[in-house]
Amino acid sequence: DLSKLAYSAESPDEGALVRAAKNFGYAFLGRIKTTLYLDIRGEKMQFEVLDTIEFNSTRKRMSSILRRPPPHNDIILFSKGADNVMIERLCRIPSSGNGAQWPFSSDEDARFEKRMRERTFKQIDEFANAGLRTLMLCYRKLSEDEWVRWSSRYHAALGSVESDRDEQIAAIAEEMECDLRIAGATAIEDKLQERVPDTIAALRAAGMRIWVLTGDKMETAINIGFAANLLTKEMELWTISSSSGTEKILSRFKLIARIMREMAANDAVQSIAPGANTDASKMNKHKKHKFSLDHDETRALGSISYKVGRAKKFLNVGHTLRMRKQRKNAAAEQQFPDAGGYSHVSEANNQPYGDDTALQGASGISGQQQG
Repeated sequence: DLSKLAYSAESPDEGALVRAAKNFGYAFLGRIKTTLYLDIRGEKMQFEVLDTIEFNSTRKRMSSILRRPPPHNDIILFSKGADNVMIERLCRIPSSGNGAQWPFSSDEDARFEKRMRERTFKQIDEFANAGLRTLMLCYRKLSEDEWVRWSSRYHAALGSVESDRDEQIAAIAEEMECDLRIAGATAIEDKLQERVPDTIAALRAAGMRIWVLTGDKMETAINIGFAANLLTKEMELWTISSSSGTEKILSRFKLIARIMREMAANDAVQSIAPGANTDASKMNKHKKHKFSLDHDETRALGSISYKVGRAKKFLNVGHTLRMRKQRKNAAAEQQFPDAGGYSHVSEANNQPYGDDTALQGASGISGQQQG
């Protein structure tokens, strides 16, 4: 009785994926040594595990090489991992009308792969915008000779005692995990531990600053930030992407630092009590210093700031941002009430459909978000 199957997994994510597969008719029955026992829509099948390329935080993916039973009788590499990592390893889709080209059996096969990618990429974006943790699933067919040759080298690297053992394993694994075809994507709700939002709100109210580092996509990280009360609607939200290059990242950090220094200075002027016997008190609080941005700084501000609210009081952002608003209704020009804090989201690797993000809040403490 499949309904009575109970799974014990190393992580909640793995357990969720196996249970979801069972609900769709693909039930994992067990494993004995290298043999997997599955129930696929009522039919019992056995798969032989030939090799496994383990997951680590550098690779951000895991692969298994299986021998499928009759009527297939073939060898398949199945791989799962972060979408930005997997996208880099997808095979090239040939132009239509050029006939069958490896690894596709026909033009229609290539068109199907293209449609699958379009649908999957769209779904990954939708999942990330909903704050879900995503994985991309891919596969590749192997010949017997290809697997035998690769496997002997892989196991030799695993048994190596040389100082560069890890580099050998990574290089050989890279050779296998390439020219992949897409199978789909998964999304898992990463629930926060009980009372995490209340705790973070209390810590921020006490004046503590909280930083959260996460490997999620940008959209997922932002949604988690709001769910955990790390981000609020009253905050400014600034993002920095590494896709712009090191020099632009550094220049944008310097721009943010400059803006915040000016804001702090102007806030200090405003906070001086009227009538105080100091030279500073003689300054008219309405004559706050505004500094101007050059053309490049203005463009940079428009790309990193979702909304220029509190900071805008101290900036002459000039013609460029006004034109951006008129042309694109840019969110950077929308007015919001004064914010009591600032939050920054910085990406480590902003690739299409996949990001490694580090999310930090204005309110360090680092911790795990999973329940």
